[in-house]
Formats: sequence, structure tokens, C-alpha cells
Amino acid sequence: MLAISTLYFVITGIQFWISDYMRIVLGQQKEKVFFAFAVISITGPTLGVIVGGTVLDKVGGYTGKDSLNFCLLFGALASLSAIPVPFMDRFLVVCILLWLVMFFGGALMPAIIGY
Repeated sequence: MLAISTLYFVITGIQFWISDYMRIVLGQQKEKVFFAFAVISITGPTLGVIVGGTVLDKVGGYTGKDSLNFCLLFGALASLSAIPVPFMDRFLVVCILLWLVMFFGGALMPAIIGY
């Protein structure tokens, strides 16, 4: 429950603030920011859930002996993708890192909810 709550808290914070960050700090146009964030927030988590569910099935499901390693790996990859975002000043790099954060976060969902 804490893992899901933390994941949703982080994603909600990103969704609320990232468009302002991209417009004000990165100096991008509103239309470009909204289009990029729409693509990121639709494709990242969706593909993440699909890939995460497939990989989780391959390692024995959420009750398998390797499910904890799966969660640790994808959680670490999500965290490592998020850490450099505030230090980047290039729009494309920020978009790629945000997509990776949402992808790996989405990949965790099948294991966390017990798919």
C-alpha cells in the first residue's frame, strides 16, 4: 500500500508541476509542452504496464521468487531516471527522462497490485 501511495504521489506531483517547469524554467512554448506531456503520459505508463506484466510473467508472476528483484530493478531504474531531471536544461532530455520514469513506474504496477 505504501509503494502504490508513493508512486501515485510522485506521479501526481509530476503531472501537476511539469508543464509549468517546462514552460517557465526550460522556456518552451505552451503548445509544445502540452503535446509532449500528452505523449509522455499516455505512452510511457501504458507501454510500461504491458512490458512489466510480460516480464513479470516470465519471472514467475508476482508471487514468484524473483518478483522482489523485478520490483527492485524497475524501481531503481525509475529513481535513476528521475534524479537528473532537475539538473537538465534541454527539453528533449527532460522529456526522455520523464518518459522513462513513467515507463518504469508503469512497469511496477502489475507486481505491486498483484497481477
